[in-house]
Amino acid sequence: METSLSTEQAKLYELILKANKEQTQEIKTEIQENIKSLNRKLEKSIEEVEYWKRRSINLERKIRRNNVIVFGLKNEDEASIVNITIQRLNELLETDIRETDINNIYTIGKTENSPVVIEFISYLRKNTLFANKDKLKTLKDNRISIAHDLCQEDREEQKILLKHRKIALDQKEDAKIEGRTLYVNNKPYTTEELRKIDLENACEESSTETEEEEEGEIQPSQERTLRNHKNITEKVQKVQPVAAASHAQQAQKRKTGKTYKYSPKHDSKTRKH
Repeated sequence: METSLSTEQAKLYELILKANKEQTQEIKTEIQENIKSLNRKLEKSIEEVEYWKRRSINLERKIRRNNVIVFGLKNEDEASIVNITIQRLNELLETDIRETDINNIYTIGKTENSPVVIEFISYLRKNTLFANKDKLKTLKDNRISIAHDLCQEDREEQKILLKHRKIALDQKEDAKIEGRTLYVNNKPYTTEELRKIDLENACEESSTETEEEEEGEIQPSQERTLRNHKNITEKVQKVQPVAAASHAQQAQKRKTGKTYKYSPKHDSKTRKH
């Protein structure tokens, strides 16, 4: 009797375990399907956000396309800003800009030296101003400069391009910016590629600093600053022979037709002290 009851209990226990296992598997499968569904919706939402972000940026670029920003122009009388701006630019750049060529002129800020934004009626008319831009550099004691009216994303890209162009030029490489691309020895670098280079450099520096700290106790800030200065000096001393031999390398490059590699990691940028 007891043996028969024990057998029935064992079977019942097995049935309960099997039912629990099946139920657990069903719940697990349902959760996985829900997660997949949420991931698909999230990916779609991200794609939509990116799409509208790109459209917004392109629209802003289109709005700013005909604009020029003038720096260093004194605006003592806001009422006569249009006449003063046109007159001064025509004198400096030897152009024939007229009030009918402009949609609007306004300042960014309220000081007398605030930048002035000029909205031209057409991109072609704006280019007549930029065609004579270099004349500003030849004028003695001139503090006036002009620039394109860029959106925030383009300003950030411009900073990255200018930064890496300087690095390349410091390495005695041929470097120029065309549009949104940096060319070093005729090899193109997009801003995305340059961002990846910056990220890799930052990770490498962070890893090096962490390893140095793990080797011993963290030093006081003053001693640590002196150590960083010493490291920078040593790196500069390593780079100097490369710069000194650059003319010979350039001559060899012209003979062999080879293009040597642009190495942003060996830059002269300021590091954290």
